[in-house]
Amino acid sequence: MSQRGQRDPQPPGRLARGLLLCGIGLFGAGGGCAGPAVEPDPLPPVEDPFDATTEVGMRVLRARLVREQLESAWHIEEPKLPQEFGSNLDARLLLPNPFGRSFAAREPAQGYIVELDWRVERWMPFAAAEVLRHRQVASLGRLLEFQTGEEIEARLLLPLGLPGEASAVWRVRLAATIRMDGIAIDGEDLPVSKVRLAPASFLVVPGNWEQLAADPFGSLNRLIRMPGAEVDRHVLIAAAMVPRARYAEAVNLLIEGFEIAPNLRRLDTMMAALRFLTGRDFQENPILWKEWWAERKMGLS
Repeated sequence: MSQRGQRDPQPPGRLARGLLLCGIGLFGAGGGCAGPAVEPDPLPPVEDPFDATTEVGMRVLRARLVREQLESAWHIEEPKLPQEFGSNLDARLLLPNPFGRSFAAREPAQGYIVELDWRVERWMPFAAAEVLRHRQVASLGRLLEFQTGEEIEARLLLPLGLPGEASAVWRVRLAATIRMDGIAIDGEDLPVSKVRLAPASFLVVPGNWEQLAADPFGSLNRLIRMPGAEVDRHVLIAAAMVPRARYAEAVNLLIEGFEIAPNLRRLDTMMAALRFLTGRDFQENPILWKEWWAERKMGLS
């Protein structure tokens, strides 16, 4: 890991880019004329614009290839565990050097700006999920100068909701873009203004989730039978904790459990859990859910 001095964050500035387009049109008219032909004055020699245009095009192409290589390597590390409402996400931006040589990302006058794009699905019992989008701006606060084979780790502390959040589960997709003034590599400055990082996806849940995570399938099987409105939230959390490899088992458990739901509120919560697991939406209609699952099982058999 590179050890760099920390910098004071600066407010984001505005990036300006210019594009100069040149065009020449020449139109002639036919007709007769008298007198001797007049030879046109020779034009002064000029540099062939084709070579300059080709060099500009090659420079842009090299910049694109460098940016694509960085975007295939730079990413946000996905948290291994669910996060808690009211806590801070320790977002780790992992920036390896994908080239076999050193390079540097030119630092803007206001410092490197990180644009964070949040997509949050807020899941609650008895209701459809609400999708929220939010953009956040942060300062990276360190130089991005890479030696051969070096990986730089940048960390940002990002707040996750408020204590007492009414949702049962957030399903979050976090993307990031780092703004810069170019890439210096092989003695050349390439016009790379931004690099997008591969996003991270994770869950945000209330505290005391560890017991549900230890055995989410068993917890789901036990909770759907228990009366009490306080249990509904935990039914949805347990469903969210089920490993993807066991989604089909959880769907089958929930649909077959319609008959033993202790009340209508629990039935609605179970159908909310089905929407979370399947991405399907038959609303609060258990008959449609049963029909869909019967057809699905026939197709899988």
